[in-house]
Amino acid sequence: MKYISFKEHGTSASGKTKIWDVVNTGGVFLGYISWHAPWRRYTFAPTISSVFDANCLKDITDFVQLQNDIHKNKVPIRTLEEV
Repeated sequence: MKYISFKEHGTSASGKTKIWDVVNTGGVFLGYISWHAPWRRYTFAPTISSVFDANCLKDITDFVQLQNDIHKNKVPIRTLEEV
């Protein structure tokens, strides 16, 4: 069972990269995933009071890695349901 989901929020101010909200099954906002220019990759920024177990962290890591691979054209674009 998945306890978190990724909801596309929109794009960056430049329109070049995407932003996703990370929410739990109750709809509570846990943080967001966006492009972090200094590191030249997508990263996860949690809210201050968020708590995660290993499974949630793995789901977040897998999603961020997939988005980085897509951005760098290493893998074909897949739907969020496949993650």
